[in-house]
Amino acid sequence: MKKRAALVCDASPLIFLAKIKELKLLREVLIGEDGQIVVLEGVVAELKLDSFPATQRGRLEDFLSECEIIAFEESDHPSMTLSLQDRRTLNYCIESQPDLLLTDDLKLRSIARANDLSVTGTLGVLLEAAINGCRSPKQIQNLIGELIRIHGLRISPQLHETLRQKLDGMSDHP
Repeated sequence: MKKRAALVCDASPLIFLAKIKELKLLREVLIGEDGQIVVLEGVVAELKLDSFPATQRGRLEDFLSECEIIAFEESDHPSMTLSLQDRRTLNYCIESQPDLLLTDDLKLRSIARANDLSVTGTLGVLLEAAINGCRSPKQIQNLIGELIRIHGLRISPQLHETLRQKLDGMSDHP
């Protein structure tokens, strides 16, 4: 995947990547060192940093210190199936046209794609890390297993099997 210039982040991928100590993958595989990472103030509020163990909170705070935090309150997208913050994120993306939206929310992903926005999520970042050789396929399989077993990532058995097959088909040498 070509590295992107601007990335807008939703809360859940940041939480999951912080839990597995892989926030750095956003720069390594998606946008590069000079790429802009945008996090809306409402997303920062959703993170509820005080509720995290100190090490995870520290990872998120360090990551956020390198991001552009933007106040954006417009939420006039007509979809009432999205939360207020997801409508704000969607409106911001429609207005600013970032290279990529990072979200795990299926409704937000679907509506974003219908608005011609590029979207990926936690699993897309991990798969891209294996494809680019930043992490071995075995490492990525282990990280996905950890996310599911320990950190509460919910994915369908079919998606899990599809990812396993893709990763099994790759060379295990980064």
